[in-house]
Amino acid sequence: MTSAIGVDSNLLERGPLRQFVADMGLALLSSTSGLLPKYDDALEPVLQRYRITRRERMLNLYDLKHSLGEPVARQVVRDFIRNIMDEISEVNFCYSVFPTRKIPFTWVYTQDPQRKKVEIVKFVRLIQAGYALFVAHFYKVTCMGPADVMIDNFDFPITRAWQELTSHADPRVYIRGDLCNPTISLADVLLDLVECDIWRLNAENAKSTLERLCPGVTVRVKCLTDIDVMRPLTRTQTDTSGHLARPIIFLVKEGLPGEGKMIETSPLMHAARNMACELGGCAKVFEPGPQDQGLISKGDYFVYKARDSKGVVKALRNLGHDIVEWNQHDLLSKYSL
Repeated sequence: MTSAIGVDSNLLERGPLRQFVADMGLALLSSTSGLLPKYDDALEPVLQRYRITRRERMLNLYDLKHSLGEPVARQVVRDFIRNIMDEISEVNFCYSVFPTRKIPFTWVYTQDPQRKKVEIVKFVRLIQAGYALFVAHFYKVTCMGPADVMIDNFDFPITRAWQELTSHADPRVYIRGDLCNPTISLADVLLDLVECDIWRLNAENAKSTLERLCPGVTVRVKCLTDIDVMRPLTRTQTDTSGHLARPIIFLVKEGLPGEGKMIETSPLMHAARNMACELGGCAKVFEPGPQDQGLISKGDYFVYKARDSKGVVKALRNLGHDIVEWNQHDLLSKYSL
């Protein structure tokens, strides 16, 4: 039986002026064999109980909070976690706080000619964008865990953590992994409950909070303080394209104003993410240009809507990309819930 860790992260803020900030992340270990149908079985009765219409395979926490309010949304998550508890083998919780009096500042972009000095509080906010990577690095490099690494996509400069992680493992990076991968989704919703329930961020409180949320599950807690692993080495962004989960289901625009944002919350994107869940990939809106064109790999799906978007797909095929062409109606009919 194969196992994987799903990794996600968040920024914890406390105080009336949000003056206390800390990074936190969670690596959740589960079996990858048959997890998706078990996820469905655990979630469906909860949604029925609260009379929630299901549009996506994964629990969309943002939409849930927006439609139901945070208290009800979190109760839905608590009920769901209870139902799927048997599929969670281990939880590794990591956080980072730094004593500002002892470490008032640090350096970033240390391999650039123009390195930068930043206050440690600003450093905490800075590294939040890449914190899921640092949690994955700790688990895989320090703990030498055997599980595959499934990590939510991050946009962060090159770090020692990425260099060491990729020398020890072949992490799979998921665009919006919380909405297209069940293991990352579990990490995401469980981390949200920790953020809600924890009253003070330290190892003892984090461990007791998670043991209450996940009774019987092995819980490990670690404060990550190795700044050298986390600091950006250069201003160049980490290239994760070779590690993206495949296939990618690209949704091609017709070129209308604001179309990309509309697609992100549309039934078409819901269906694309549902498809990604089943195929083990991820989904995104295709943005014309070298950046997204550089992400294309053999077997990726391109979903067109009408004449203009079909023309984009044809042009990509003429450029030699070995891609699968789909009409939006085929996607909607097969993968809409």
